[in-house]
Amino acid sequence: MEVPRLILDSLDQLGADDFKRFRWNLTQPVLDGCRPIPKSCLENKDRPDTVSRMMDSYGKESAVNVTVEILKRMNLNNEAQKLQNARPEDADVGETSENRGTSSCQSEGKAAVFSG
Repeated sequence: MEVPRLILDSLDQLGADDFKRFRWNLTQPVLDGCRPIPKSCLENKDRPDTVSRMMDSYGKESAVNVTVEILKRMNLNNEAQKLQNARPEDADVGETSENRGTSSCQSEGKAAVFSG
C-alpha cells in the first residue's frame, strides 16, 4: 500500500477531537530536522488534505515518522504500531534529501517564510 494511503488509514481511525489534536501537533516541533507546518496551512483541512500537506512538507519517509511520533505522543500506541508495521521497506524511494537537494522538512520552512 502506498505511504499516503497508510497515513490516511491511520488518521481515519481518529475521532474528531483526536484529529484536531493531531493537526495541532503538526504545528509543533516533532522530529529533529522537520519544521512544524504553519497553522494557517492546516486550518479547516480534512484528513486527505492533511496527508497531502504532510507529503509536500516531509516526503514519504519523514511523513510516516512524524505520524508515528505524534500518535505515540497522543498515547495512541496501537495505531502507531500498526502504521510502523505496515510501512513499506522502500517508503523513502525517490524522497531522499539528496534527490531533493534539501530535506523536505527544511524546504517547508522556507516556503512558509515566503508565503507568510
